[in-house]
Amino acid sequence: MSEITIAIAAVSGLGSFLAPCILPVIPAFLAYISGTTITDLQKNNGVITVANRLNVLLNTVFFVLGFSVVFSIFGVVLNSVLSSVASGLISGLNQVGGIIIIGFGVFMLLSTKINKL
Repeated sequence: MSEITIAIAAVSGLGSFLAPCILPVIPAFLAYISGTTITDLQKNNGVITVANRLNVLLNTVFFVLGFSVVFSIFGVVLNSVLSSVASGLISGLNQVGGIIIIGFGVFMLLSTKINKL
């Protein structure tokens, strides 16, 4: 049964990566991760070298690894060490988040000009 859940998680992750709201962000993300600028590419006549590809690959791997380690440690600390306090903290954070979202909605409503027909 665990093999099925791993496969479902992998397909879901791929599906979320290919979502329409994420696709426009991918080129900017790769440019940021690679550290390669347009002038660097123009120096090589637009040719992406093996060093550039290796740079992108290594930077991406370390970015994902760092991101995963930080959130894994954060999750373990919240679930094990602070388990008794976490429920109150999560409830408070949910209320603060709800207030922020309501504030954004009110701002959007008040900042929109409604033209009379």
